[in-house]
Amino acid sequence: MQEPDGSLLSKVAVTGFQSTSPPSADATPRYYGAASTRSTLTGADVFARAAILFAAIGRPETDAFAGVLRAAAIQAWDWVEANPAVFFDNVGFSSAHPDGKQTGGYSDYDDIAVSRARAAAKLLVLTGEDRFRTFFNANYQKAHLFAWSFAYVFESGVQDGILYYLRAGTGTDSVKANIRSAYTNALKSGSANLPAFTGASDPYRSHLDTNNYTWGSNSSKAKLGNMYRAMTLADFGVSDTATDPVLTIYDNATNPATVLATNDDWGAFADQMELAAITEAVGAFPLSADSRDAAMVAELAPGLYSAKTENGSGSSGVAIVEVYDAEVDRKSQRRLANLSCRALVGRGDRVLIPVVAVLESETATLLVRAVGPGVESFGSMGCSRIR
Repeated sequence: MQEPDGSLLSKVAVTGFQSTSPPSADATPRYYGAASTRSTLTGADVFARAAILFAAIGRPETDAFAGVLRAAAIQAWDWVEANPAVFFDNVGFSSAHPDGKQTGGYSDYDDIAVSRARAAAKLLVLTGEDRFRTFFNANYQKAHLFAWSFAYVFESGVQDGILYYLRAGTGTDSVKANIRSAYTNALKSGSANLPAFTGASDPYRSHLDTNNYTWGSNSSKAKLGNMYRAMTLADFGVSDTATDPVLTIYDNATNPATVLATNDDWGAFADQMELAAITEAVGAFPLSADSRDAAMVAELAPGLYSAKTENGSGSSGVAIVEVYDAEVDRKSQRRLANLSCRALVGRGDRVLIPVVAVLESETATLLVRAVGPGVESFGSMGCSRIR
């Protein structure tokens, strides 16, 4: 619950461990726990990310709600700036620890500084304001990821908050590079993380250190898997990339095809903040604001379309062409029916690697083809080989 001054109450709870079944028969009084810096920071963090996601939907009602969340996030941050060390003492309650009792080895100040950095990353993506970038840059290295040079599975939430900064179009490139390097190096070293997986330490390829088996260890294994995925998003490890890709979308209803839209540098998109929000909403990896990558949002009527990518610098290089379904209304009969790409393929770094993500709960039946001679009539060349 957020108070008019922007602070958030620490909790609403019974005083002990009272319980009643069924819950509808529970008449035990609930009491508020006073506002604290940490609870208000949690609100600022959650409100900011929710504002980003609701803004990406692009409807009047969700835009309005995103505005409410944005204001709540900024108000919570402003309260924390004015009240940086307010701790909840838990007096009158026995059902939870007060602030500072379980901080995972952080001092109270560093714990709050890291929490503020996590919230600042979201607020920077949301607003682009310099003050959030400045705070993050000055405090992110207080996280254990940097102090220990180790990515700890029980701190995956903290690490995710730090990695969120990579989505900030106005983030500092040197800071982003340091985060990528620290995170990938931390996961690739030591016996508890990636080396245990690549070394087949577990017959089920799901290694977890013996000391990390606790109640709910399945969630720890899932978090570790998410950490590996985050590592791949932070550092693809691809060299010889295209330096200045140019993206063009064509309507293939005409012959020759009609150019619908072209983008050279995504930072030149009319609403960069909207594009960044949609990138976050669909789960795509973030792009730096000053990168020369190309991206755009296109609203297309039913039909057949194609996209062409070329290197604006005139040289060759490796590029990824992605298409995400940004349609939020899942009741709509519209759907993305087919994706295909044409490329000159070879061996080693010159292979073509399409990636398909199935995100719904049900299985998907896919037709997958690698075609060489069959596309000669389209002006493609060569033959195909699947490895």
